[in-house]
Amino acid sequence: MTSEGGPRRRIKTADTVIDIFETLRELDGATTAELAAELDVATSTAHGYLSTLHDREFLVNDDGTYRVGLRSLDFGMYAKSRIAATEVVPRTLEQLADETEELVWFTVEEHGRAIDVEKAAGERAVTVGTWVGKRKLMHHLAGGKAILAHLPERRIRGIIDRHGLPKRTENTITDPAELFDELEQIRSTNIAFNDEETASGVRSVGTPIVVDGTPVGAIVISGPAKRMKGDRFRETMPDLLLAASNEVELKLRPGRS
Repeated sequence: MTSEGGPRRRIKTADTVIDIFETLRELDGATTAELAAELDVATSTAHGYLSTLHDREFLVNDDGTYRVGLRSLDFGMYAKSRIAATEVVPRTLEQLADETEELVWFTVEEHGRAIDVEKAAGERAVTVGTWVGKRKLMHHLAGGKAILAHLPERRIRGIIDRHGLPKRTENTITDPAELFDELEQIRSTNIAFNDEETASGVRSVGTPIVVDGTPVGAIVISGPAKRMKGDRFRETMPDLLLAASNEVELKLRPGRS
């Protein structure tokens, strides 16, 4: 897939550093030899990168196993602090979580991916495999589709060109025309559904947060399909989300005192 903005000159050493972070996260840590094997580089090369990143305090060394350190969190929290909506949405998410007893997210878009930047967990929320900061493709997510529906068509096509529409389940939309049809419907209702499109047995409902015509994010309620069904899935959750999004949009409106 090509970049949304066209080809760019890439620096191999920078790519390698990013590959190291991604590999250490996926493996939950690795020794020098393990990392060298994963990246198909010489052990001496892997050692040089790991030693440098450890010295700069981006990695920790636990008896020879390197892991991503908390200095990365400093950068992540700084990036999150620049999202104005994160000053407003936490209370709304908590209220929705309390009322629905499910997992509630605030999701934003960056580089054509959906990124969860805030969450609140109700009493029955299923949180396995979820964390703030997780990056996902947009086409199979309620929040992702809610945001996509309010982006210009050219931008949407650029995201599709870059990331594709890979299949996650039997319900995942993989055809661009079908996706555009659904996005048109979402624009008219401000409600997006994830009907077991990401994982079997899990459903979500999302609504965009739009300020001055720009989608700044989406609020999403997610839960097991056995609870997210019927009127609760198609009517109750959407009604709660529309009321919540209206409240957040009012607070984010420019000029509000």
